[in-house]
Amino acid sequence: MGKYILHRLIIAVPILIGISILTFFLIRLVPGDTVTAILGTNYDPKLAHKLRSEMGLDQPVILQYLIWIGHVFMGDFGTSSFTGQPVLSALMERLPITLELALLSLVVALIIAIPLGVLAAYKHGTRADYASGTFGMFGISVPNFWLGTLLILIFSLHLHLLPSGGYQPLSKGIGENLRSLLMPVIALGTAVAAVTMRSTRSAMLDVLNEDYIKMAKAKGASNARIIWKHGLRNALVPVMTVVGIQIGYLLGGSVIIEQVFALPGMGRLALQAISNRDYSLLQGTILFVAVTFIMINLIIDVIYGWINPSIRYK
Repeated sequence: MGKYILHRLIIAVPILIGISILTFFLIRLVPGDTVTAILGTNYDPKLAHKLRSEMGLDQPVILQYLIWIGHVFMGDFGTSSFTGQPVLSALMERLPITLELALLSLVVALIIAIPLGVLAAYKHGTRADYASGTFGMFGISVPNFWLGTLLILIFSLHLHLLPSGGYQPLSKGIGENLRSLLMPVIALGTAVAAVTMRSTRSAMLDVLNEDYIKMAKAKGASNARIIWKHGLRNALVPVMTVVGIQIGYLLGGSVIIEQVFALPGMGRLALQAISNRDYSLLQGTILFVAVTFIMINLIIDVIYGWINPSIRYK
């Protein structure tokens, strides 16, 4: 296991370098730059030239990248051109909010998806199966920003039950914290629940037709024991693969959801960096999200071995 984890971490290095190269150069294809955004309507060529020289933006792009990536390897992600705050400090302030949103969305999605998927497989071809399928189609088809807007209209503007936006930290009480995140979690987690439910249903249908399940039935094992102990544990391996992919969706989807609900997380920070052409902040945010995604997927791969001990890592 130790060798496998080390191997995965070594492979992650060129992946992250590739992501950093793509991010660095693609950002600079967008019209305008940091200086243009800072000066706005007060743009003056002489002042712009001076600012570009101070920021190092007048140097060749390849040299700019080498300087930036060299600082990153030393733990320095640069400084925001607009706020003057170190990028790493800004990211660490916003990271807990985005992680809380993503993890709560994932937990809620799994709580809904796995029982529904198991029920749909066990009741294959019945109304319960069709109802689960309808939920799956709804969750996959509806855009999260539209669902978020709909939730605001219903629960905030009409029923006045939940706040329309903003974030309440845990220091103000877990109740207020969960109230501020309830609608964002539903909006972000619905699609994940739908995809995971369909994957669970498909995996359970395959498992329930295996010979060892038929043998367990012949030995008189209860349906609950067959489904939850023998069936689900083996069906979870492909489901965990889907969940790992959906984590990427959660981190990416948080960009829109945080904007819709005015949550001060990393997604909203990335949008502000794009709007302001804040190169250092945007590059740091994307690279930080990539590292988070790789580490979470590594953890999920390790969980495979716990779910199914027959899996061996090489």
